[in-house]
Amino acid sequence: MRSLDFRGTAGLVCLLFLMIGTASVSAEVRQKMYMPLAVPSEDGRSVIEVRDFVRDTVISQIDAMPGVTLARTTPDGRHVWLFSPESKSIEIVATAADEITAKIDLDAPVSDAIFNPDGSYCYIANGSYSGTSEKRITIIDVKQMAPVSSVGVGSNPVALTIQKDGSRLYCANLDDNSISVIDPRTATLVGTLFAGIEPCWLALSPDGRFLFTVNRGIELGVRGGNCVSVINTRSGRVVNVVETGQSPSSLGLSGDGSRLAVVHGYETTGGALWFYGVDYVDSSDYAKVDLIQKEAAGEGSACTSVDPSGKFLIVPDQSSGSVYVADLYNPSSPRAFSGFGGSPAYGVEFASVDIDREIAICDSIAKADAGSPEARSAHFAKAYLLSFAGDMNAVVSTYVDIASKYSGSSLEIRALLKLGDLCYNGNLLANAADYYGRGLTAYGLLLGSKPDEAKEAPRVVLNAAERLSDLSFRLQGDYFSSLYKTYAGIPAKLQELPELFLTFGVALKRQGDAKLAKKCFDETESRLIELMDPQLSQEIRFKLDIVRESDRAIVKAVKLKNPIALDGRFDDWGKSVPIAVMERGYVSVNQNRWSDTTDIAGRFHVGLDQYNLYIGVTVLDDALYAAGDDKADHVALYVDSRPGSGSFLTRSKGIDENVMTFIVCPPTEPGKGFTVRGNQKFDPLVGGVTTLSGYSFELKIPLAYLKASLTEKDKDLGFGLELFDIDSALESDPPKVMGWLMPAKSVYGPRSSEMFGILEL
Repeated sequence: MRSLDFRGTAGLVCLLFLMIGTASVSAEVRQKMYMPLAVPSEDGRSVIEVRDFVRDTVISQIDAMPGVTLARTTPDGRHVWLFSPESKSIEIVATAADEITAKIDLDAPVSDAIFNPDGSYCYIANGSYSGTSEKRITIIDVKQMAPVSSVGVGSNPVALTIQKDGSRLYCANLDDNSISVIDPRTATLVGTLFAGIEPCWLALSPDGRFLFTVNRGIELGVRGGNCVSVINTRSGRVVNVVETGQSPSSLGLSGDGSRLAVVHGYETTGGALWFYGVDYVDSSDYAKVDLIQKEAAGEGSACTSVDPSGKFLIVPDQSSGSVYVADLYNPSSPRAFSGFGGSPAYGVEFASVDIDREIAICDSIAKADAGSPEARSAHFAKAYLLSFAGDMNAVVSTYVDIASKYSGSSLEIRALLKLGDLCYNGNLLANAADYYGRGLTAYGLLLGSKPDEAKEAPRVVLNAAERLSDLSFRLQGDYFSSLYKTYAGIPAKLQELPELFLTFGVALKRQGDAKLAKKCFDETESRLIELMDPQLSQEIRFKLDIVRESDRAIVKAVKLKNPIALDGRFDDWGKSVPIAVMERGYVSVNQNRWSDTTDIAGRFHVGLDQYNLYIGVTVLDDALYAAGDDKADHVALYVDSRPGSGSFLTRSKGIDENVMTFIVCPPTEPGKGFTVRGNQKFDPLVGGVTTLSGYSFELKIPLAYLKASLTEKDKDLGFGLELFDIDSALESDPPKVMGWLMPAKSVYGPRSSEMFGILEL
């Protein structure tokens, strides 16, 4: 394997970063924005996007527990708490390094949360906008990291706000149209206020005199519904009712309280954002609120945030996936964030990070006890802070120091892989390959000698191996022959080893070493018995089938003499033998909820004539269900006609607009027909039948649309199929997905073309 002198390589990287004009770290407080995404990661976990708010750039992504919908920052700004109603848990993120450091288990749903001013307690509203709720607020002792008590409130508590001095906590109760008033110091209910119909959002004026309550209401024009109530907190009386559009969902109040913005979830009468001016009359207990203007910003906004300066309103739109920013004092034409991933976002939270202070804390911890786990984490937190500040030379220097100081340890491995990432992202590909190669070699040596000390996260190691595989092909470098020799004798039982050997084998096969590639694939297969995760084991077996081009991963389109009648009956398919998708191992999502083939299973045919490709599918399902396009039984078909898609070695890993996606939905009402939606640029023809045991359909795709993007060498395509089964809208009854092979690991997560089979035309 090629190698470079360690110090020389680091020096070269530093020099190159200097040449591109990297900024140096400065003493300042930077605003981070934490945005839970509604679409989860591939394995079903939540993705939290972290942004530099002022510079409008993505800093990182946090892989959190499934179902995170809420984030709240501690008063000192050093931690962000992530709340998941699905997992009934809290994960705590250290804002200096954006790493999850702790977890708290809960026993009730979560709709909102807030800290008292000194950060000693966190109050959680145990309500829900869908599903079950409880009439209480749970109190978490922050120091103990555990629930310590609760307070009874009204029915379905969904929103909280607290006075700046911590003297009063207010809770909006959605189902009984009330506001509970709590004394946080004694954890007792001291009063109940009535504001309007279905109060769902709260905000206090800066001096705490007025409580603004969003009442989403049930009918436009009814007093108390579709409005904002202004409550005088001293008297407890509603002193003003502000008209809004339909379905107000949240509001934002400027830092000085003079500007108010109301966000509408499904406003269609003049704009989703309504901006108001607020005038507080000092000599009275009245607040005057006047409408200034209306602006459009999506149609699916349910929540909003105001940045720490009190000037900007942040509005995530679940409908379009955009996130809008509006100046509360000059609200014309809200802008959308640049470079946003496109996944719909939930509410946004901010954290103010004092970079110099946090770096000083890291240095102090590292010096106190260099060998402690805290000191080791502090080194990497410092590098992360320097990266956030933009001083890439200092970042490189820090990682080089870590690798040198902790040579032969897991810290050296982590530092080398971080250096590889820096070079890769900076397009210094040769340097990236060398750092990845050194890091993976060091990891293998540590696994062989001290497996208990090899604590690098499996996904980090696997990502490095995948990038090195790509780089070795692009740079024509042989890194994997020596890596195979390093790893072949390792007896350690780790879940990443089968995947690593598979990655090694793919790289070696791409560079033409079929003999050594076969050894890697055989090693992969032999180590699968060590995996405790049956679904991961099945996924790796499928990948082996695809890369080996075994019969299990190939579907051959049968040649048809006559056009197919699109009736779902299959009596005109001749000698076509259907491929069965009828085993538990094919269930990629909620496998434990699959009962048998009557629950969800299928068979499919693929055929072609001179002009068209035909796909026929039979689905066994004990009950068809539909509650809109997004929650309905369907079959998803993926046809990848991009160049090289017919081979695991050459296909693109992601799925983009050039992969044709066909979502075929069976009729659930008498007299209705099958429907097809997706990203195709033509209207495919479909026909079929439904029965007591499921449904069958046949789809026709013109070959001209498939072959337009192929080269003359491409005779095969990538092909994927998923059966989507939903039995009810209950949260306790989640959908099941059965795939050929396993295109997805979560219901709404991204698909991977790596898991497509091969379609031979």
